[in-house]
Amino acid sequence: MLQTTCGLDFGTSNSSIAVPAKGSGTEPTLLAIDGDSSVVPSAMFFDNTDQTVIYGAAAHQRYLDGEPGRYLRGLKRVLGTSLADDGTFALGRYWSFTEILESFIHEVKHRAEALCQAELQDIVIGRPVHFVEGDPAADQAAEDMLHNIAVNAGFRQVAFQFEPVAAALSVDAQQLDQFTLVVDLGGGTSDFSVLHNPPGADQLEVLGVAGVTFGGQDADRALSLATVMHDLGYRTSLRNAKRELPTDHYHRLATWHQIDSLYNTADYESIKQLRSVAAYPDRLDLLLRILEQKKGHALAGAVERNKIRLCEAQRSQFTFALDDQQLQRPLTYAEFAASISAGLSRIDDGLRSCLKDAEVAGRDINSIVYTGGTALIPSVRTAVKEICPAATIVPADVYGAVAMGLSLHAARLYG
Repeated sequence: MLQTTCGLDFGTSNSSIAVPAKGSGTEPTLLAIDGDSSVVPSAMFFDNTDQTVIYGAAAHQRYLDGEPGRYLRGLKRVLGTSLADDGTFALGRYWSFTEILESFIHEVKHRAEALCQAELQDIVIGRPVHFVEGDPAADQAAEDMLHNIAVNAGFRQVAFQFEPVAAALSVDAQQLDQFTLVVDLGGGTSDFSVLHNPPGADQLEVLGVAGVTFGGQDADRALSLATVMHDLGYRTSLRNAKRELPTDHYHRLATWHQIDSLYNTADYESIKQLRSVAAYPDRLDLLLRILEQKKGHALAGAVERNKIRLCEAQRSQFTFALDDQQLQRPLTYAEFAASISAGLSRIDDGLRSCLKDAEVAGRDINSIVYTGGTALIPSVRTAVKEICPAATIVPADVYGAVAMGLSLHAARLYG
């Protein structure tokens, strides 16, 4: 039978797609849709030179190589927000954000079909517990928008499953004890589920789910604002020392999906005017150079790489090259942990809310499944361990577990 079903983990930072196993007793297949990698950066580059749209790692590389064009990343975060009705100009025309998302998902579908040599018609897409926290109407609007985008990208039937539930489905149930906590921490959200594995049952029982809109890109933003942005004038004062410089430019520069909005004459002229009254005009000069050279995404990428290094060691040397000088400063894990303290508190709240919803005490959790790159942050694992002290960690594919679980759900749903 030709393969027609699949599971898509469409992520804020990265995406992956899997298809169910062809025979019983075998695992789903994660498709290598970006070269040799099954993980594709959720990124696009509109190349002005050859008037084409580039996707994934190649898009990121074109941008880093300084090719003329427009780079976009983290666009999933516009779903359910007022930005979903906006768009951007590229390749000589206006692109709505929904059209951009549709283009990316269509490209993932096209690459997957080339590998499967069959048309993928029916899909289960992973979704966070909350696209938009505290606003059920906006949350449903986000799912409806993603449903329509998938249909327009060429899928016939579209269903959704919570990402932390899908991650658990990818793990052999025999490895899970009575109560399992899934901690799925991605680029844009932190999601949790508690599952029950009754003796003799052939399916896990979902007892509770919860989620908060804090993820890896929020951690990048927090680290950037706490450190690097100060070298560009953030939280510095005017010459009269009566008040600080406006902060909007810095917040947008530290936020992946808002960086592109700074590349306009009005913002550039506004910063030039601030330079004339700033206590540290040389720092504003650095900010202006970054905008002139359109290196905002490259700066965010440098912060992200240093965040990853800090999770592996206690120190990192931040270095960022402009055409005529370098921005350098040492970074420590202590600085990073302090910068995300508010986010860690939100993760703590989300986890406790999930346990309350499941009516299971943290001390009774036997197994923990971690998935998503943000789950590699040491402070996150320490916080989870404090709430669930007796649990053991069950190995899972940090970047592929959700997609594999979604493909299993697709096989059961569509047959």
